[in-house]
Amino acid sequence: MRFSTGFWFRDWYENVTEAAKYGFKGFENLTWTHLDLDDAAEHLKRNNVTNSSLLIQSMDPENEKYLEWEHGMVYEDSRKPFIKAFRETADACLKLGTPNIVATSGNERFDIERERQIDMVVSLLSEMGHIARESGLTVVFEPLNVIVDHEGYLVSKSSEAFLSSSRCCG
Repeated sequence: MRFSTGFWFRDWYENVTEAAKYGFKGFENLTWTHLDLDDAAEHLKRNNVTNSSLLIQSMDPENEKYLEWEHGMVYEDSRKPFIKAFRETADACLKLGTPNIVATSGNERFDIERERQIDMVVSLLSEMGHIARESGLTVVFEPLNVIVDHEGYLVSKSSEAFLSSSRCCG
């Protein structure tokens, strides 16, 4: 059984300990840039718990601005920063034994056609997929709820995520 630690609002290490205490073998905590990855990996191992997925992030503050939802995959200038951040996240996943990397598209733009934005997302997902495959990782492309808490997000339906994923991954 797995759960998301976002509901506990504790320190990451406390969340791992609590997950193990309650018999969970895995949990989702998407952020990783604040962690000492060697210490975190040891803590996971000691508690026999797996962190199921990480969000694409970067240790480089200059890179992070391209990953924000207001920018995201739907801008031409975000390709290199996303790939760099994806590689960083893949390295973090491998250190932590985390099998999945969560990718999000970012908010929809209104200055270019929606289909062009989807094409940019598909192109980036395709490149990320090749990197993930080489590393033995899985890219999880996540649609987000625009009605409740992610207003303006480009990919909000499972069907859109599936079609985008199938276009890049066959």
